[in-house]
Amino acid sequence: MERLSARGTGEAQARGSVSLANSGVINGPVVLTPARVPRSGYLLQVESIAADRLRSREDELAAMADFCAAAEVELPYWRWLAPAWAGKSALMAHFVLNPPPGVDVVSFFITARLAAQNDRTAFCEVVQRQLHALLGEEEPPTTVHTRDEQLRLALDRAAEVCAARGRRLVLVVDGLDEDRGVTAGPDSHSIAALLPRVPTHGLRVLVAGRPHPPVPDDVPGGHPLRDTAIDHRLTISPHALAVRAEAENDLLRLLDGGGLGRDLVGLVAAAGGGLSAADLAELAESRTRLVARELSAVSGRGFRLRVSRWELLAGLEPRPMLYLLAHEEIQKSALDLLNDAELAGYRARLHRWAERFQRAGWPTDTPEYLLSGYVRLLREQGETTRLIALATDAVRHERQWQVSGSDLEALTEIAGSFDHLLGEEDPDVAAAARLAASRDALHDRMGGIPDELIALWAGLGRLDRAVNLARAQGSPYEKARALSAVARALAAAGRLDQAVALAGEVQDDVLQSEAMRVIAGALASVSHPDQAVELARAIGDPGERVRALADITAVWAAGGGRERAAELAEETVGLARAVTGIEDRASAMAAAAGACAVAGQDELAAELVAEATQVACSALDPARRAEALAAVAEEWATALPESASDVVRQAAGAVRAVTDQADRRWAVRSVVVAAARAGLHETAMGLALGLAQQNERDRSVADTAEALAETGRLEPALETARLVEEPYLRAPALAAVARALAAAGESAQATAVAEEALGVARTIPVTVWRIDVLTAVASALAAVGLDREAVRLASEATDSAHVGGRSREQVRTLAEVATALAVAGHRDQAVEFARHAAELYRANDDVYERAGDLSAVAGALRAVGREDSASALVLEAADRARAHPHPSDRVDALGDAAEVLAAAGHTEQALELARQAAAIAREEVPRRERRSAVRSVADAFSAAGRHDEAIEVAAGFDDRPAEADTLAEVVRSLAAAGQLERAVEVADGIDDGWYHDIALAHLAGALAAEGGHDRATVLADGLEGSIREGLALPVIARALAAAGHPDRAADLARTIADADVRGGALAAVAQALGPTPSGRRLLVEALHLTRWDQLVEAVGVVTPQSLHQLADVALQQARAAVARLR
Repeated sequence: MERLSARGTGEAQARGSVSLANSGVINGPVVLTPARVPRSGYLLQVESIAADRLRSREDELAAMADFCAAAEVELPYWRWLAPAWAGKSALMAHFVLNPPPGVDVVSFFITARLAAQNDRTAFCEVVQRQLHALLGEEEPPTTVHTRDEQLRLALDRAAEVCAARGRRLVLVVDGLDEDRGVTAGPDSHSIAALLPRVPTHGLRVLVAGRPHPPVPDDVPGGHPLRDTAIDHRLTISPHALAVRAEAENDLLRLLDGGGLGRDLVGLVAAAGGGLSAADLAELAESRTRLVARELSAVSGRGFRLRVSRWELLAGLEPRPMLYLLAHEEIQKSALDLLNDAELAGYRARLHRWAERFQRAGWPTDTPEYLLSGYVRLLREQGETTRLIALATDAVRHERQWQVSGSDLEALTEIAGSFDHLLGEEDPDVAAAARLAASRDALHDRMGGIPDELIALWAGLGRLDRAVNLARAQGSPYEKARALSAVARALAAAGRLDQAVALAGEVQDDVLQSEAMRVIAGALASVSHPDQAVELARAIGDPGERVRALADITAVWAAGGGRERAAELAEETVGLARAVTGIEDRASAMAAAAGACAVAGQDELAAELVAEATQVACSALDPARRAEALAAVAEEWATALPESASDVVRQAAGAVRAVTDQADRRWAVRSVVVAAARAGLHETAMGLALGLAQQNERDRSVADTAEALAETGRLEPALETARLVEEPYLRAPALAAVARALAAAGESAQATAVAEEALGVARTIPVTVWRIDVLTAVASALAAVGLDREAVRLASEATDSAHVGGRSREQVRTLAEVATALAVAGHRDQAVEFARHAAELYRANDDVYERAGDLSAVAGALRAVGREDSASALVLEAADRARAHPHPSDRVDALGDAAEVLAAAGHTEQALELARQAAAIAREEVPRRERRSAVRSVADAFSAAGRHDEAIEVAAGFDDRPAEADTLAEVVRSLAAAGQLERAVEVADGIDDGWYHDIALAHLAGALAAEGGHDRATVLADGLEGSIREGLALPVIARALAAAGHPDRAADLARTIADADVRGGALAAVAQALGPTPSGRRLLVEALHLTRWDQLVEAVGVVTPQSLHQLADVALQQARAAVARLR
C-alpha cells in the first residue's frame, strides 16, 4: 500500500457513538460501526446452578456481604471449604445472582462435567467477557499466549472503574477442586494461579472448594490461597443434603423405572452431557415432548440445562438448551449404577448416531454435540480409529465452518487428536499423517482468504470472526500479516485497546511496525499523546518509527501544542538521518521535513527538503530514482504542497528516462499516486495512459482514481474511476470513491456509486479477482450504512475464498510419494504416482508454482526406472522456458532445468542452459527482478560444479545484496561437495553480516556431517538466532542422529523455536532411528508440528506400510488440483 502523509491540516472533532475525528489522511477503507459490547450469557448458566430457594444461609450471606463491604481487610480473599453436597455452589450462585448493594460480581463455576467449563482457557474466556461487559467495551482478541495477561489487565481495569463509581468488584470462583488443568509438578496450569496475588483497587475474591485437594503447584509462594487464614468452614446444609437425596432418588427412580427414564440417564452419563431434548429423543427412539416431560420433573436436581456453547460464545441464533447431570457426584453415581454392558450399549448408540449423520454428509441440522462434545468422549474412551476418522472428515469440517464462522473448531480437534496419539507408547504414524494432511488442507483453504477481507470483518464489528480467521492461517508469516491487517482496521475504527492487544501478537517486525504506526497516530488523534509517543518510540522498523512520530507531531501542532511538537520534530529529524537505504532514508527524511513544517521549524524543514530530494536523486537507476522521489512527494502532499509538486515533476522526468518496460510500469504506478495526491491530475493521467499495455494503463488509472478519492478530490476521482476498462480494476476504484463520498457526507451519491461498483463486480468471472473486488465493494456498502448488504457480500467473498483456497506443492508431493514408494519396493504404485506427477507438472503453466517441481518429478521418474521419460521432461521444460515471454521467469525455468541435468550427470547440457540463462539475466531481466535471476544462474553453475563461474555471475551484477545472497549459496554447494577450504574462503569474502552468517551456518552443517559435532555447535552458537535455528541446528541434529546420538539430536532439535523447522529436524532424527517405536513417536511429534508433505521421505523410512494411505491422500489432493487447473 502506498503511504500518504498529512501535515498542517488543522483541528478535527467528532461526537457520537460512531464517529471518527481525523486531521490527516487514512490509507485504505475505514468502516465505522458501533463497538460490539459483549453481552455475557453466563448468568443463565449461574441460574441453572442456583437452588430454587436458598435456605438457612442468612449468616453465611451476611458474612460474605460484610467481607465485601469492609473498607479494610487483612486478606482480600475468602475461601469456603466443605465436602461435596454441602451446598457450596448453591450458596455462591445465590450470592452472584443477588449481590449486596454497591457490589459488582463476575463469576466462574468450575465443573468437571463440561470440557468447556473446567480449565484455565474457559476461565479466561468467560470471565474476560463478563469484565468487558461491565466496562462497556468490546473485548480484545486474545490467544493462548496473551489470554492470561489480558485477563489480569481487564480485572485490574474493571476493579479501578468500579472503585471510581463508588462500588466494589468481587470475583467469585466456585469449584477450584474440579479444575482439570491441575497436575502435580511444574506442568500444572491451574485457574488458581491466575487469581491475583495482590488484588488492586479494592477487589475482593471469593472462592469455594473441597478441603482435600492441595493448592496447585503453580500457585506462587506468598499467594493468599496458601494462607489458611482465608479459610472458612461451611457447614453442611441439611437442605443441600436433601437436594442430594432428591437428586439421587430421582436418578434411582429413573434408573429403576427402566424404559425411557433409564435411557435418558444412561445417554447423558455416557455422553458426558451436552445433548438436547431432540437429541435424546432420537437416541432413545422416543418423542421430544416425552423426553422434555420426563426430564422436567427432575430438572434442577438430577439434571440441569445449559445454553449452547456456540450461542454463548459466538452470539449466534438461539439454539436448543442442552442437558447434563446436575452434579459431578451425580455423574459419577450414574456411571457406577450402570453396568459396563449398558454403558457400552449407550456409547454404541452415540456412535451409530454419529455415523448416521456422517453418512448423510453432516446436514444443517447436525446436533452441536456431534460437532463439538463427541470428540471428547472418543478421546476419553480411547476410540482412536473413530477419533481420527472424525477429526479428518472434510465434510464435517465444512459444517463446523458454517456453524462457527472459522476453522478453529476443526483445527482444535485435530490438535487434541495429536495429543491423544502422542500419549500412546507406540503411536500410529499413518493416523498422524492423516491428521496432518487434514490440518494442512484447512490451513491451505484459509490461505485463500485475503488479509483485506479478514480485516473487513473487524471493521464490520465481527471481531471474533476476524481474529479467528487470522489465527487459523497456516504459516506464522501469514498469521502475522492477517493479524496486522485486523489491528490496523481496529485502529482506524477507533478501537485502540483491541488494536494494541492484537498488534502485540504480530510475530513479524515489519508488519508489527506498520500496525503500531497506525495505532500511534490514532492514539494521538484521540488525546492520548503520551501513550502515542511511547508506542511510536517502541516501533522496531526505523522508517515506520519516524513516520509515526511525524504523524503525532502533526496532531500536536494542529491542536496548538507547537512547543511540544517542535521538540518531537527535532527528535524525528535525528532518527530520519540514521535510516539507511535510498528509498527508505529519503522517505523518512521527507516525513521529518513535513513534521518540521507543521511544527513551525521552517528553516530546518527547508534544509530537510533539500536533503531528502538529494538522497532520492542519488539513485543512479532512473526507475529507482523515480520511486524514491515519488515516496518523498507523498510525504509532502499536504504539509509542503509546492515542494511535492516540484518533486513529482522530477519523478516524472525520471520515469521518461526508464527504458525497461517492467521497471517503467512499476515506476509509473508510484509516481501517478504521488502526482494525484499532490493535485497534479493531468500529470498522473499522462503517465498512466502512456503505458504500453491496456492492463497496465487500467491499473495506474485506477490507482490515480483511488488517490484522488483519498485526498477529497471526489468529482475527478469518479470520472477517472469510470475510465478504467477492466471490471476487476474499475469496481475497487468505484468502491474507493464511494467510501470517500460517504466520509464527505454525500450519502445519496455514495450509495449510488457503491451500487454501481457492485454491478461491475457481478460481471467478473475469475473467482480470485472477484473475491478481492467483493471485499472492496463490501467496505463501500458498509461506509454508506448498508450493513446488511455489506455482511452478505463479505460472507459471499469469504465462502468463495474458503472453498477455493489454494494448492501447495501438489506436484512435488506426488513425486516424493512416488520416490518413497519405489524405495519401499512398491514399484507399480510408484510408477502410477510418477505418471500423475508428470501429468500435473505439464498441466501447470505457472512458473512460480512449478519452481522446484522439475527436480522432484524427474527424480521420481528415475526412481521408477524411467530415465528416458525424465530426460524428455527436462528437455521439454527447457524448451518451454525459452518460449516464456517474461525474462525473469525464463531464467528461473532454465536454471531449474540446468540443475536437474547436472544432478543426473549431464554436465555439458547443464552448462549450456546455465550460460543461456546468464545471458538473459544480464541483458533482459529488469533491475527489480534481477536478484532472483542471479541466484537461479549461480545455482545452476554450482550444481554443475562450476563454482568459479557462479561467483563471477554474482559479481557481474550491480546488486550487493544479491551478490552476498548468491555467494552464501555457493558456500553451501562447496561445503556439500566436500570443498571446505574453498567454502571458508568464499564465506570470508562476504561482507554482508546476514549472508555471512548464512554461509557460516552452511559450514557448521558440513562440519557436523563430517563428525565435528562440537565444533559445529560452537560455530552455530555465534550466529544470528533465526539463522542458527533455521539452518545450522537442523543439520547438526541430523548429523548427530546419523552418528548414533539420537537422544542428543532430539534434545537439540527441541530447542528450535520455529515449529516447522523443529518438526523437520525431529523427522530427520526419526529417519535415523528407522522403524522403531522411538522413531515412530518422534515422527508423530514432527507431523504434529510440520506439514505432512515435507516429511514423505521420513514416513517411507520409519513406517513404509503407511505410504499407501499417504498415497491415497496425495492422489485425492492432486486430482483436485488438476480439476482446478482445467
